Order: sequence, then structure tokens, then C-alpha cells
Amino acid sequence: YVRYIENMKKSQYGQEYLKQRGFTSQKWNEYFGFGIFEDYKCRGYLDTYYAPAITMPIVGLGNIIEQIKLRVTGAHHDKDRFRNLYATKAQHTYFPLKDTVIKNKVAVFEGEMKSCMVAMRGNLPEDVTIVGTQGKGIGSRMAYKLEKADVIYLCLDPDAFTPNDKGETSIMQAARKFGYDRTRIILCKDKVDDAIRAGFNLRNAYN
Repeated sequence: YVRYIENMKKSQYGQEYLKQRGFTSQKWNEYFGFGIFEDYKCRGYLDTYYAPAITMPIVGLGNIIEQIKLRVTGAHHDKDRFRNLYATKAQHTYFPLKDTVIKNKVAVFEGEMKSCMVAMRGNLPEDVTIVGTQGKGIGSRMAYKLEKADVIYLCLDPDAFTPNDKGETSIMQAARKFGYDRTRIILCKDKVDDAIRAGFNLRNAYN
């Protein structure tokens, strides 16, 4: 993944993409390890094609890199937008602040890049461990990893509140996985990274 980071340093396209997403600090961008794979071969939902992809190392507990996430910026279909560089069926729990221990309070956010925005500009208390998920679904690996936390603050995208055909919502399914008694839902009418950039006070919503 180091070569993708080096590619980012000389990629005007990649730097402009990060800027549009609100990542304007070179110091933070280097900390998160953002890179670019400029000619990624995407085997997409409808076709196979080459497109630029933003890369980021998925840092697990103890600063261990478990995966490389790709955000395909020129995706031909919505289902093509996110890819893992390495084939694995595991759900990787992402710690944007490279935590070595899980604190008693954990805040879980949908999407790794969104959790980076929270780490950078969310202004959450230092006694909270920030975690990013790969999507709305909470797998058994993540539930197990966070089982000792006393409180879990859960913030998913707005569509997580839309009932499926069975009348269930992703937000409540996730809360059930973690345990209703220790889950606190953070209400945000927009995706959390967009909301923060628009002035949303996440710390007030967290409280």
C-alpha cells in the first residue's frame, strides 16, 4: 500500500478528490494513509473496466493493517464503488486513530472514510474509541471484538432507518447485535461526513 501513498503525492486527481470529500489537511491525509491506484481493474456489476481508486489501509486493533480498501471514483455502477484489494470474507473493524485498546465507550460509524472525518473533525471526547464499519451490517467478528465495551454509540446512514420488506431496519438490527441495553443511537439526517462539513455538532448529538 506504500506505493499507493507515494502515487497520491504526485496525483492532482487524487488530491482533488480528497479535497472534495473534506480531507484538506495533508498531515491528516498522510496519517490515514490515503493513496491512489490510478488504473485499478474493476470487475464490476455490469462490465470490467479500468478506473482510478482511492486506497486506504484498514487498520485493526494494535495498528495492524488487515486490508486495503479501495473507493473506485469512476464506478460504472453503485455496486462497484467499494472494493477490497485482498480477497477475504472477514469483516474488518477499522480504527482510524490506530487504537491499541478498546475503551469502555465506542462510537461506530458506517463507512471507513466517514469514520476518518469523525476522527479528524468530530470533536468526540478522548475516552471514546472511534470505529468504522464496511457497511450497515454488523458481523459477528465486530460484535465479538466490541463485546467488552460498556456503551456503543451507533451512527449509520439515513437509509438505515428505512424498513425492509419484513418491516425491519438496519439500525435496529445492528443495535440488536450489540445489545439494546448498551446501544445509543446517534441521529443524523445526513451522512455523518457531509453533516460535519455542513456544521453538524456531532458532540452534542453524541451527548
